[in-house]
Amino acid sequence: MSRPDDHTVTASELSAIRERADFLLREACAYGRFPTPVDDIVAAAKLQMEREVSLDVNYLTRMYRAVSGKIKRAVEKVRGLLHFGARMIYLDLSVKQSKQRFVSLHETGHACLPWQRDLYALMEDGDAELDPETDQAFEREANVFASEVLFQLDSFQEDARSCAFTIKTPIDLAKRYGASTYAAIRRFVSKSQYVCAVLVLEPPVYEIGRGYTYRLRRAVCSPGFEARYGLVQWPDVFFTKGHGFASRLPSHFKRKFTQRCRIPSPVPRERERFYLEAFDTTYQTFALVFPESELPTIKAAVRP
Repeated sequence: MSRPDDHTVTASELSAIRERADFLLREACAYGRFPTPVDDIVAAAKLQMEREVSLDVNYLTRMYRAVSGKIKRAVEKVRGLLHFGARMIYLDLSVKQSKQRFVSLHETGHACLPWQRDLYALMEDGDAELDPETDQAFEREANVFASEVLFQLDSFQEDARSCAFTIKTPIDLAKRYGASTYAAIRRFVSKSQYVCAVLVLEPPVYEIGRGYTYRLRRAVCSPGFEARYGLVQWPDVFFTKGHGFASRLPSHFKRKFTQRCRIPSPVPRERERFYLEAFDTTYQTFALVFPESELPTIKAAVRP
């Protein structure tokens, strides 16, 4: 089963988040600086980052015992924590640097989005906790804030539009912005002007009778894709035997690209053929897909 949505916000929420992101980027003089200067942005928010101690299980247990109710859990796993009273961000230093950068901005979002900051201030001296629905909404908002800041609002997509529409483009731009491959590909598709989607798949597992099976971790669609196909109910599993889409995916556990090729539609009950490009990172596979009818639009795009 694919993971729950962790980035969707309403149009009004997005507008408010982008306003705060823009303010902080300007305060840190971060526009046009690459990789995006996360440390300066955190400092502009009047926060500090603990760099000496990694957020491992033992340290986390001690922190919760000492300041129960005052630390905010970050993202899906405990990769980062924000102590509101001390205005200190704690990170799991064992994860990749690009992940640490995103988590730092995620936690900064909790401190900088006024409606979140004010509510946590009211809760600071007690043991009250957010209800699950509000907690999930705040996590989505902080994720969106982190993405908007890391990719300098529209700068990433402006860069992407000046390059070829290929899965290699966000991978290259990830290095420029100091982002993870996952975050860059997600941004590339979710903000694309084209009808496209990316399926993020777990590493393949071989099963007798079905070949390699790919479990869906998450699907990210462009606005145009959602407008054309609606809310797609993607299969939880794709397998190579009998499924034209999965049979074209890399399955050798190497950092490998699949060149653009035509495939049967991965969208259930859709007859139009699609194009596929894929990249295997060895721990997940990104499958970029778009309908055949979109290719002329992509080819006609004016690029410098």
